[in-house]
Amino acid sequence: DVGEREASDYLLFLQARVENVCLRSLFANHQTFNVMRVQ
Repeated sequence: DVGEREASDYLLFLQARVENVCLRSLFANHQTFNVMRVQ
């Protein structure tokens, strides 16, 4: 079914976006931690 495939593609897309956001926030936290440690 075409609709099912589109739905699963969309879910994969959403999952990738969520992981990307999590990685970016983790990276930002890591950066602030390094800055705080240096000061």
